[in-house]
Amino acid sequence: MREMNDSNQSNRSGKIVQVGQVSEIDTALSVAVLERFAQRDIPGLLQAVIIPGDVTQEGRLIEAVAFPWFKIIAMMQQDPNVIYQLDWRQWEEIIAGAYKQLGYDVILTPRSKDKGRDVIATQPGIGCIRLFDQVKAYSPNRLVPANDVRALIGVLTVEPNVSKAILTTTSDFAPGILQDENIKRLMPYRLELKPKHVLLDWLTSLALRKTPIR
Repeated sequence: MREMNDSNQSNRSGKIVQVGQVSEIDTALSVAVLERFAQRDIPGLLQAVIIPGDVTQEGRLIEAVAFPWFKIIAMMQQDPNVIYQLDWRQWEEIIAGAYKQLGYDVILTPRSKDKGRDVIATQPGIGCIRLFDQVKAYSPNRLVPANDVRALIGVLTVEPNVSKAILTTTSDFAPGILQDENIKRLMPYRLELKPKHVLLDWLTSLALRKTPIR
């Protein structure tokens, strides 16, 4: 779902955490990245977190993860408040890059009329897996309600070619969601809920990989 953040915090520590390929980025780029964050020039930076490919009927293929993707994950590990400086589209690109780093074929859906699917990740071959990820770029005090989870379950139900739906958020989920029987019965094999702390751990583990898994 397309959402904007309402937090305006910034990273002022001036340090770089060396994570995986981040350590391979030259000093000049490291300084430039920090300066751009300090200037809140985030849109200019994040245009390069993924390398886009051809356009399909469902959206744009992602060819590769760019170096700034690793840099931003390192900065999030250093200062989690960085995640609230990014808008909804930038977060969709980061999640698309994460699946590409896992070795999936990835499509980033259009900004509108995405049918509840922000990122489509497919693992082809025998036992093919196809995932839909819906990204909620929410501020810390805005929790994902049960109705949003149920809406994603609706997408999972009507789409014939999806293995699993994932709802990813920079916030958390409303109390009681995990006790809802209609939601709980689909987890973890058909439905996954990924709150902020799980998201950050997941991204950090992927940034440590030298090359994508295949």
